Amino acid sequence: MRKTVTTQACVVEGLRASPALARSTELVERHGPRVLAISALVNVTAYLLGPIVGLLVLLLTSSSLAFVNLVSSLVYAVVVPYAGIAIALLFYDLRRRKAGEEPVPAPRGQVVPTTSH
Repeated sequence: MRKTVTTQACVVEGLRASPALARSTELVERHGPRVLAISALVNVTAYLLGPIVGLLVLLLTSSSLAFVNLVSSLVYAVVVPYAGIAIALLFYDLRRRKAGEEPVPAPRGQVVPTTSH
């Protein structure tokens, strides 16, 4: 779990392997349950959605196995990049939290003004 955002630390921050591992651990520190919940939800959804859709196509249609495999693979190919994007967004969120920029929710029904730079 502490190594969840190691790849993002390598790519975004330009760190080598060992410093990226340390950075990932540093960012996940104090946010373990939240990181576990988000990464588990994202990864389980990404990796199981293709096979589940394939199984449903297999059971509900009389399609060939090649077609079922194609559908399952296409679903997998579409969903997995979204999992990567979600973990990258988690990385940026953890960086902001580490820098002391805790997100503050807006009061209900009120629009938060943005500042332009």
